[in-house]
Amino acid sequence: MEENKYNEVLKCAVLCKYVYYADKQINFNSDLTIEKIKECLINEQIPLETINYIKNNYNFAGTINYLTNSDDLECMLYEEDKTKLYIIFNGTENKFALDTIYDIKTFMHFKLKSIKNILSKNIKVHSGYYNILYKENIIKKICKHIEKNNYKSLCLGGHSAAGGLCSLATFIINNKFPRLPIELNVFASVKPGNKDFINFLEKSSNIKINSFVYSHDIVPLLPPLKSYSYFSNPIKLENGEAIENFSMNIFNNYSIPNHFMNNYLIEIYKLVSNKK
Repeated sequence: MEENKYNEVLKCAVLCKYVYYADKQINFNSDLTIEKIKECLINEQIPLETINYIKNNYNFAGTINYLTNSDDLECMLYEEDKTKLYIIFNGTENKFALDTIYDIKTFMHFKLKSIKNILSKNIKVHSGYYNILYKENIIKKICKHIEKNNYKSLCLGGHSAAGGLCSLATFIINNKFPRLPIELNVFASVKPGNKDFINFLEKSSNIKINSFVYSHDIVPLLPPLKSYSYFSNPIKLENGEAIENFSMNIFNNYSIPNHFMNNYLIEIYKLVSNKK
């Protein structure tokens, strides 16, 4: 496959789709195969052309660990070898009504929570997502897994609410492993924290951020509070193009159907395969 800056993003998008599809009761240390990915994408009604491209160009032969807590948080740790770890959080998708209620319940913790950091005293994050990550030590288990296996790089990904979760997880992991290269891919993420939080992530030399908004997706405007900030350079996906320097507001971002992960996966595929 020819080198394309979105190759890894597409792989991450497929994993974000898979974590929606995978059974919550799947055994720990399960194997992931390209056939399981294909089954997932077929059942999720991804176009056959996209499925065939993914099957022919990506391996997906590795080991999965699932971490869950009583708040129904799902985090999938995926590795094909001991060099790179994919950390994928579950967000809002197929059970849209139920998951949206869950998200609103989480959003009710609108109060920003201050986080200690030696480089900035003003970093604040979404308190609801902070509490979810620390409930039953999920984030500590992730850090312990990273430390135990001595990975050379990480890729974190999430769609919708999971975009906020993996953004905060990236911050926490980076504080513990400040030299470890991290790629953060967020699809239709909610706003995860204040401006200082966003600035810290974007100015960290070891963190590469790809933030995507499909067409008129409304969710990146949430929470609708001035104290919250979004990433400064998001990429708008539309008709096979990656559009930069666009305006996000209620007049441009008003669609709920645009929010589904299928839209993001298909548009990223178009960028990788040069299809429009």
